[in-house]
This record gives sequence, structure tokens and C-alpha cells, in this order.
Amino acid sequence: MQRVSAQLVHRLHALSSNRNVVTVWYALILLIFFLFIFLPTTFVLIYVFDRFETINTFVLQSPERMFKIVRAIALSFAVSFTVTLFDLLFGLPLAWVLARKQFRGKELVNTLIESPLAIPTAGLGFSVALFWAVTPNVRDVPFGALQIFHDAVFVMIVLFHFTTTFPYVVRSLTEILEELDQTYEIAGLTCGGSHFTVARTITLPMFRSGIATAAVLAMAKSLSDTGGVVTLLTTIKGAKLTDSDLIQGTALIDVWKGVLKNPNVDVVTKAQYEAGLALVSFFMIITSLVIIFLMRFLIKSSRSPIKKVFPSFERRISQKVFVNFRNAMASSFIVLFIFIPSFFVLAYLPSANLAAVNFTRFIESVLRSFFVGFLATFLNVLLGIPMAIFVTRKKSWLTQLVDSLIDVPYLVPSAALGISVSIYWGSPLTNWLPEIMLVVLAHMSMTFPFITRNAIGGLEELDVAIEETARTLGARPLQVFTEITLPSVKGSILAGAVMGFTRSVGETGATLAVADVETAPVFIVNSVKNGDYGSAAITTLVLSIFSYVFILIAKMLLNWEQLRKDAARVIEMVFRKTQH
Repeated sequence: MQRVSAQLVHRLHALSSNRNVVTVWYALILLIFFLFIFLPTTFVLIYVFDRFETINTFVLQSPERMFKIVRAIALSFAVSFTVTLFDLLFGLPLAWVLARKQFRGKELVNTLIESPLAIPTAGLGFSVALFWAVTPNVRDVPFGALQIFHDAVFVMIVLFHFTTTFPYVVRSLTEILEELDQTYEIAGLTCGGSHFTVARTITLPMFRSGIATAAVLAMAKSLSDTGGVVTLLTTIKGAKLTDSDLIQGTALIDVWKGVLKNPNVDVVTKAQYEAGLALVSFFMIITSLVIIFLMRFLIKSSRSPIKKVFPSFERRISQKVFVNFRNAMASSFIVLFIFIPSFFVLAYLPSANLAAVNFTRFIESVLRSFFVGFLATFLNVLLGIPMAIFVTRKKSWLTQLVDSLIDVPYLVPSAALGISVSIYWGSPLTNWLPEIMLVVLAHMSMTFPFITRNAIGGLEELDVAIEETARTLGARPLQVFTEITLPSVKGSILAGAVMGFTRSVGETGATLAVADVETAPVFIVNSVKNGDYGSAAITTLVLSIFSYVFILIAKMLLNWEQLRKDAARVIEMVFRKTQH
């Protein structure tokens, strides 16, 4: 048995050294990427032209439907711009403190910022609505609810998106700030510049790329959400949404998708609404990609609007009292606009009617969520690692093209992505797929950038000379991968897997768009639509606990991985000293 295994390993090593085999292997990886990730994500762009006659009759020649589409998409982008602006305004000072200062309670601040990531967005929408808005059909509203907004749809959606985007923005800004070389900042301070002057004239110009990245994250995240917006608006309205309501583009997709699920609707009408859904998705995808590209370009190419320095004024606002005020404002923003609204749903639990909860459906929905999340993450890891190696180690025009295409699924709104995936895999050739597998494929497309982009980042930090030295000493490519490359980037892959898994478990829009499968976030949406707020609260709590435990374990593993690296580095230094 051992002899057979040794022969198999030897054969694999020999194949990995064969240039033709490697070429075929990378061609297969690219084919899988285009067939299972990129084409399903963007297939709706082709579908629109194929069904243009139906779209023209049903939508383009109907001023009423066109008005609903334009209004919904305009609201989506107005909300996204507003959220991005405030995220940067409050997130940048906070990220600056986290990256540049060491203080007592820093880990608590990090926990407060990251904690909403453990809550599914559908639960966040319900929680934010309970805290801020007048909710006509919710009985026994928990003590402490402000409930100061009535029918303020724009304001409520903005407040909701703060909870979903702010953690990503702060974490992104903090990590990029920590990587910036502080030499120029120190030089500026040494030459007599105030902290504000140095930050404005030295650090921020170097930080344009980081600001652009954070802005794109905020825009993409706010444009993508469906479940949270649907539960938020349904709770505020106290009834199911219709396309006549003031709703976002993703919510409009959810409403029209409900028409397709109605057994009383005839085939012709379903075909018309399917074409309408394709057009809405088409508009959202194209507009999102164009605006996000322009925003990234403008931020990166922008220059400081005020180059002149005002020493007296800028030194005054750099004093400790103003710095403390800024930090207090940022901290208050976290507590009032992020932490309390995110977890306010827990205050509803004491008054929840446990007897009314369908625990069988609830447990089944949670199990489906974790099954879909684990399977989609596992398949993406298998595909993402070789894709990352191809992008970082095979430099060519093709790798540059693929590198840019990897981010497309992340920038596409999840509900629009779900419609595209549904149309792509719903053809006569593939309609044999079970609905749960359609959901897995949709979640694969949606979370693929998280895993692959993290793996690419880890590989770019790994010195290629180490791999080349190993090959020079006789190691086969497969040996280099298993013994050098994979152990070195294992932490980055795990970090990407955690992000992809939590994104999948909390996803609603893509799931609702693809199939009639009730995952835990969909269960929350359905509970709110049916007025079963107790079930929504309990599901949010349980799913949040599971997700938070998973994130905590992953962070412990990542810390352990870093500890092992540091220990290995120390041992190597000691060994070198003993050799001398």
C-alpha cells in the first residue's frame, strides 16, 4: 500500500514538472472560472439583448414601469453615495486612532466595530427598524426604542446601511494605514509641522488608494443588500411591499421575483416579469460597475484641494482638546449608530412568544445556511488557490485581465447577481440541478473574490526567490506548493474563507433571486413579512451567536498561525547565531 502511494506521489510530482500538463491545468482552472463564476455573474447582460422584444413591450413602452425602475435604482445610488460619504467622514478618524495609537480598551473598540458582521443583514434590518422607526404592527416594542422616524424611507435605509458598511470601511482603512511608511510623517512632525498639517498634506495624498478601496467597499456593500432592506421597509410599512412603494433596486427585484413564485400567475405574465427582472439587473450591474470605476479613478487621481498650510489654525486644532473631541464623536457614532441599532433586536426577546416559533423550520433553515456556506467556501478554496497562483506567478496580459475580472462578482449587487445566475443555470440544459445547488452556485459566484483576493495578497507578500531557490535545489513544483507556498499563505486563505463564509451565511438577495430555498436569513425575511417578529428575533440571535463563534475561532487560528511564524523566525535567528 505504501509502495503504491509512493508511486502515485512520484507520478504527481513528475506531472507537475511537465510544462504541457501545467498549461492544460491552468487552462482548466480558467475554464471553470469563466463557466462557474464570471459568466453566471454577467449572463444577464447577454440575456437582455436576447429578450429585448419582450422587454421593450413590457417595460420600455410602459412609462409607469420605467418610472418604478428608475426611481428604485436612483434611490439605491443616492443611499450608497450618502452612506459612503458618512462612512469615510467618521471612519477615517477612527481608523487613524486604531492604526496609530495604543490605548487601553482598543480591543473593545475593535470588537464593537466588528460585532455587526456576525448578524445576518436581514436581522440587522429588523433591529434597525425597531430602534429608529415607528413600527405600526409591532406589539410590545422594547423599552429604549427611539422610534423617531415615520415613513422616512431614505433616512432609514441610510441608517441601516451604516451598520452593514461601517465595519468594512474602518477595517479596510485601518489595515491600509498600518501598512503605510511613517517615515515621511515623522519627518514632517520633526520639521515642526502639526499633526493635522502632516496628516492633510503628507499622509492623505499617500492614502488615496486606501480611501478609494474603502469607498468601493461601502458602495458595493450598500448596493448589494436585499434581505436587510426588505425586512426594514416591511417592518416600517407593517405590510408586504409592492412595486408602488418607495423601494431600492434590490427590493424591487425581490417584489417582482415574488410574482414569479405566485402559482396563480399565467406563463405569459411570468415571462414578462422575468424579462423585467433581467432589465433591472442589467441596469444595476452596468451602473454599479461604471460609477464604482469612476469613483475609484477620481479618488486616486485627485489632489489636495488646499495645498497652502495655515500653521496657526492647524496647530490649534491639533491640540489635545480637539483631538479628544474628534475621538469622542467617532466613538459616539459607533455606539449610537452602529452598536445599539445592530443589537437592539435582542431587547425584543423577553416579550417574544416562543410557542409561536416553528422550531422545525427554524432549525432546518439554519442547517441549510451552514451547508450552503461551507460547501460554497470549500469549492471556492479549491478554485481560488490555483487561480491566485496563476495571477501572481504567470505574469502576462491574460493574468492582468483575469485579475481585474475576479472583483466583478463583488461589485455586482447580490440580487442582480442572483437573477443572472438563475437565468444562466435555469436553461433547459441545466434545469436538472437541485434548487439547493443553485443557491450554492450563486453563493460561489458572490463570495469567490473574498477568498481569491486574500490568497493573491498572501502570495504577493511571499518572496518568489524562496520558491525559485527550492526549484533550483531540485524540488518539483508540487513539492514547492505543498511545502513552501501553501504553508506560507495558509493564514491569508483562512482569512478569506472566514469572510466568504460569513458573507454566504448572511446572504438573502442572491438566495431569494435564485430559488425558493429557505435559509436562515430568508426565514427572518419571511417571518417579518408574516408579522412573526418573535421568530425573526430568535433566529437573528442564534445565527449571530453561531457566526460570532465561527469568527472567534478563525481569529484564534489566525493568531496561532502568526504565533507559529514568529516562533519559527526566532528559532531561525538563534540557529544562524549558533552557526557563527
